Amino acid sequence: MKEFIIAGKHGFIRIELNEVYGFPNETSYLGGYDVKGKIKNHIFKASFQDLI
Repeated sequence: MKEFIIAGKHGFIRIELNEVYGFPNETSYLGGYDVKGKIKNHIFKASFQDLI
């Protein structure tokens, strides 16, 4: 399992990749890989002001 976290001032988003189908031998019909995973967030707020 691989995961990464995008943290902000008021929370986070965690993306967890549990299974990558066909990797590395087969890609999906649009290219790239399909994955089975989870996304979790915790009070993630952003405004245009935060991005500058």
